[in-house]
Amino acid sequence: MLNNTQITTYQAQLESEKKKIQQELSNFGVAKKNDPHDFDSFMPSIGLSEEDNALEVSEYLNKLCAESLLEARLKEIVEALHKIKTGTFGICEKCHQDIEIKKLDVNPASDFCINCGKYLN
Repeated sequence: MLNNTQITTYQAQLESEKKKIQQELSNFGVAKKNDPHDFDSFMPSIGLSEEDNALEVSEYLNKLCAESLLEARLKEIVEALHKIKTGTFGICEKCHQDIEIKKLDVNPASDFCINCGKYLN
């Protein structure tokens, strides 16, 4: 079981990462009004030629991919922060045992212990 100092440390790490991700997402998208954790990328405007249009589409597709990955990570972080508030942080969602410290050190948003995580992939 985690002590208060450990939980506070993980919370600070999660809050810091959340802020960085939100900043990164805001560089190429706008948060939706009904869900501030969901962003819409905007199409870049480079020029009017066919080459410029192709470059715009390519950049937009790259942004969409990055947006999707960042939003997924943001969702994990928000869920972990919610677990801290509800007192369920650090507990495996499958076996309900404590998630190992070494796993939380790598990813404080982990949902599963090492053993249960093996069987999810």
